[in-house]
Amino acid sequence: MKPSASFKWAGILVGCLWLSSLARSSDNGTTSAGILKLGAGARALGLGEAASASARPEEALFWNPSRLVEAERPTFMLTYNPILDKTKVNQASAVFRQKSFAFGVGYIGISQDPIDSYDEVGNKTGAYDASDHMGSLGMAFGSPAFACGVGGKFLRSEIGRVRASAVAADAGVTFQNPWARMARHAFVVKNVGGKMTFLSEGDPLPLQFTWGNAVSFGKALVWNVDISRVRDAGLIFATGAEWAMVLKENNGVFLRGGYNTKRNQIDKLSGASVGLGFSFKALSLDYAWIPYGALGDTHAVTLVFRLPKWEPRPKMPQEKKAARQTINNIDNPDARPLRTVVITLDSGKKVQGAVLRETSNKFIVKSGGRIFNVFKDEIIRTEEVPPERLHIQPTE
Repeated sequence: MKPSASFKWAGILVGCLWLSSLARSSDNGTTSAGILKLGAGARALGLGEAASASARPEEALFWNPSRLVEAERPTFMLTYNPILDKTKVNQASAVFRQKSFAFGVGYIGISQDPIDSYDEVGNKTGAYDASDHMGSLGMAFGSPAFACGVGGKFLRSEIGRVRASAVAADAGVTFQNPWARMARHAFVVKNVGGKMTFLSEGDPLPLQFTWGNAVSFGKALVWNVDISRVRDAGLIFATGAEWAMVLKENNGVFLRGGYNTKRNQIDKLSGASVGLGFSFKALSLDYAWIPYGALGDTHAVTLVFRLPKWEPRPKMPQEKKAARQTINNIDNPDARPLRTVVITLDSGKKVQGAVLRETSNKFIVKSGGRIFNVFKDEIIRTEEVPPERLHIQPTE
């Protein structure tokens, strides 16, 4: 089905609004809540964090909430990412979808080993802990052709006994290119909120606008490009590609690579990243290598588990449903008395039991706890007898 003219103009309008917001956004000053600047999921990290238009549903809360609608079944993600020295990042998410509506929850936690503290003259006075936590909720509506989503985040940061918290919101739109179906685009605004204040001083959150693109070359290759404007960091360019080296139904091996200018300020190589992914039926395992120059290399591992797709049980045929209802009423004293018979077949065999139902060409008979279809064209004689002669067994 070809996109309508209104759909095309809607995409152009969204783009214009994003560009105007981008032009007004400021990259001056410092920001707080560094946890909001972290990428999530080894797959996206391996792509150089260029994931706004191609994030998998389990990653969507952290990149573009509208991508939640891509979930085909309930999906769970766990990521472990030790960054630099003595700092560890743990991430988790779960996504559920019902028809055109999807819902997701997520968490990111940063923990550090105890940090030594010193007095004014350099004497060690002890140690303190520092940690950051972020809980996320998001929802999306739409289809793979066009989807929109929103998300909310609660942030909490602790340094020793000092704590600070903040609330932020995300919004995103993803749509298929009206003229080239191989391309998909995304517009995302992230980290809309106030300030995170420690004691009496506070800094704004790192507000971010992103224009994302993903181009598919068949089923084997996807190329991603994200252009972002971040408060305090300015313009950031990210690109990455994913190649399905092996792809058969739900099984695959994926090679990924990317580059992000956010990290190349340390040295040029630190902007690069490489990833590898394995998918086997309901399980996926992803790995990413992210260098930070002289600061060292980091590694991220993500495990994804997808529950079997739920499908409603097919409706019971009316005939079988009626028979079951009659069986359940055999021992009910208020139920209608059953017709009990002894049927002689042309083969010489006899069937004796309770007639549960009679159709134009057969009897449905319960005999000895089992159900039989007795066809009338095989019957020589039918004799009605009192129920007590048949010793009908109660239904289990």
